[in-house]
Amino acid sequence: MKSRQVGQCLVCNDAAVGINFGVPTCMPCKAFFRRNAVKLG
Repeated sequence: MKSRQVGQCLVCNDAAVGINFGVPTCMPCKAFFRRNAVKLG
């Protein structure tokens, strides 16, 4: 299985770890948006 380059987090420009909520994000931004989505959900 080939790993795919994701690039930079579109929120903070750090190294992205994956596609979350439709955009490349780093782990801290992923956690921040997930926490807020759960609060609003």
